[in-house]
Amino acid sequence: MNKYSYDPCAYEKRYRKVYEEGAEFWEEPLPTESLVRFLHDFHLTKGLRAVDMGCGEGRDSIFLAQEEVYVTAIDVSRSAVKRAKKWSKREGLPIEFLVADVTHLPIRNYTYDLAINVACLHMMINQQVRDRHLREAHRILKHNGVYFSCNIGADEPISANEFYKKIGRKPRKPDSAKN
Repeated sequence: MNKYSYDPCAYEKRYRKVYEEGAEFWEEPLPTESLVRFLHDFHLTKGLRAVDMGCGEGRDSIFLAQEEVYVTAIDVSRSAVKRAKKWSKREGLPIEFLVADVTHLPIRNYTYDLAINVACLHMMINQQVRDRHLREAHRILKHNGVYFSCNIGADEPISANEFYKKIGRKPRKPDSAKN
């Protein structure tokens, strides 16, 4: 396995480190702006069944549930899902959470109207892993279902430090995450 391979266990380690450093969330607990615009522009909300693939701490799942979407939120990190459950409970939102790998989903075929992948697909740089994920998304979407993806792209594998250097920013440290 090269240093850029998809490693589901690495995400659990990442979230644990962030929480051990005292942060409540890895990222700001605000929904992804492009997802908000997409849903509002196309009127894709109330009553839809959606799956948030790679939900992390649940910021987009929370948003979807607030928009009266029936949400299943999936992440490989047990710690992140635990945070997301706690947050959704605090908000009184009925979200179903699963700890699972988005390349092997324990979900029936043709279940969802909408599948979202925000900042998860770009973590899978191996084309075979991406293909497995995309096949799973296609399998669980209803006919005419929509797959929404908002991810970073690069022509070649790149480390987080190299990426931030290219865009002229410094990565946030866990201790600088907002509580």
